[in-house]
Amino acid sequence: MEKQRLLYQQSRLHNRGAAEMVLQMISACKGETGPMVSTTLKLGISILNGGNSEVQRKMLEYLKDKKDVGFFLSIQALMQTCCVLDLNAFERQNKAEGLGMVSEEGTNEKVMADDEFTCDLFRFLQLLCEGHNNDFQNYLRTQTGSTTTINIIICTVDYLLRLQESISDFYWYYSGKDVIDEPGKKNFSKAMTVAKQIFNSLTEYIQGPCTGNQQSLAHSRLWDAIVGFLHVFAHMMMKLAQGKDSSQIGLLKELLDLQKDMVVMLLSLLE
Repeated sequence: MEKQRLLYQQSRLHNRGAAEMVLQMISACKGETGPMVSTTLKLGISILNGGNSEVQRKMLEYLKDKKDVGFFLSIQALMQTCCVLDLNAFERQNKAEGLGMVSEEGTNEKVMADDEFTCDLFRFLQLLCEGHNNDFQNYLRTQTGSTTTINIIICTVDYLLRLQESISDFYWYYSGKDVIDEPGKKNFSKAMTVAKQIFNSLTEYIQGPCTGNQQSLAHSRLWDAIVGFLHVFAHMMMKLAQGKDSSQIGLLKELLDLQKDMVVMLLSLLE
């Protein structure tokens, strides 16, 4: 019943041109973030939720018909603006707090402040391919017929690598400390939530399997990111499991969840 209600609401929006509007708004933003893009992505997620094949078909038809390279250029630029953990900003923030220069509301806001937006961006891309939509999977890799083509699969890997490197930097910052404090846990948690979404998106890009995307990933720098994550997993698990502070267990669970999603993606790569 709930599924039928969702499909009905999605159909109402879809029939009024919501699918095309989402693509047009993303294209028009030219890679600049803001409230309009954020709400547009949420609308896109809402009408695609559950892998609505009719909305997927309409969006793909629109992009192919218009040969709208602007949409892909905007997606690429938005990915490049997505934040990762910034150790320098984190240290400056800690110093400012130590001197009493930061208000309560300002705490932890500077480090990876756009984590929700980043998750929405990659969730939207995941839903375009939901249900093993081979046509959309391939179109994200190469826009046949367009003068300019953007490989969204590789763009996703580029962001994942940046994120992994920033998580590694944060780990080394805490490696000499007995426990990971509250600000550290909050920021690790943010980064791991985003990383989980990236791995889920990559999984959806290749499941089916989509051999073109599998090969694209196999020849990318994905392996650098995987090796980096495995290194962090090994060291952080040991640190969190040995800690005498029970509050570290929550972070350990998040780390294990992230590892599970990464393994699912790797298995999909071997399909």
